Amino acid sequence: MMKTSFTFLSILPCLVFLQGCWQAKSPDALAQNKADYQRGMHIYNTFCSECHDEGKNGAPRLDDVDDWNLRAMQWSSVLKSHATEGFMDMPSKGGHPELSDQNISDALYYMEIKIRAEEE
Repeated sequence: MMKTSFTFLSILPCLVFLQGCWQAKSPDALAQNKADYQRGMHIYNTFCSECHDEGKNGAPRLDDVDDWNLRAMQWSSVLKSHATEGFMDMPSKGGHPELSDQNISDALYYMEIKIRAEEE
């Protein structure tokens, strides 16, 4: 009996910790992680448009659907990785280290919507 009590008591803190990990996030936390078009438009216009409006240093222009299709728009995780870590001539976070991952997600969401609208 003593051994069973010891085992249960030794795993109890682990169970309490794991229960906390499984709790649902608050609606505010979920909303914060969801990409937002308006925030993305602000981030794009403030930080990304400098290169992506004119194609500076070979950056794909936002209105050039064919250029984005070559970059496989459906692979959003690859694009996010390139935007966050840098790729070819694009520095990480477009040279703006103050941008958060959420900022990058918002900007990419805005860009994806704009590019898809150009396709139609």
